[in-house]
Amino acid sequence: MINHSKDEVLTQLTADKLRQARLNLEPLLRRWSKLSPDDQDRYIATEIMGWTIGRGKHVGCYVYEEKVVPFEEFQPSVCLRTAYNLFESFLIPDQISIQPCGSASGLFWMVYFKDAYIGVGKTLQQALCNACIVIKHAAASLDKEPVQRFFYPVNRVLP
Repeated sequence: MINHSKDEVLTQLTADKLRQARLNLEPLLRRWSKLSPDDQDRYIATEIMGWTIGRGKHVGCYVYEEKVVPFEEFQPSVCLRTAYNLFESFLIPDQISIQPCGSASGLFWMVYFKDAYIGVGKTLQQALCNACIVIKHAAASLDKEPVQRFFYPVNRVLP
């Protein structure tokens, strides 16, 4: 197994790799944006963070590394605090910026890696979640094998 830390993998990302990942993920991101907030949160928790849905005494919770997080405490699609904490786990220091933008239809948010936009959303939470999906997929494409239970290729297709 390849033995890289999360930070080492993130620093290997380039604007071209992230741009390509975003372009490849456009259909998935469109489907993701049409999901209910609960389904969006579940996708982020299970596919992006790699958590499992609890069973038995942990029903209604996500489980990872012996930690338990109730569903209502992990809502990055609607809760700014949770979205920020999620984004912080994928943050590449001095490379990522968040920009509020305006158009005829109103305010929206864009997340950039250097000069390449990697996430966009009507709310800051949605833009941060989109950026995390793109970063996760781009990082997973760097290696064919899993990287210390943090990054692994995501093969799940959204409904």
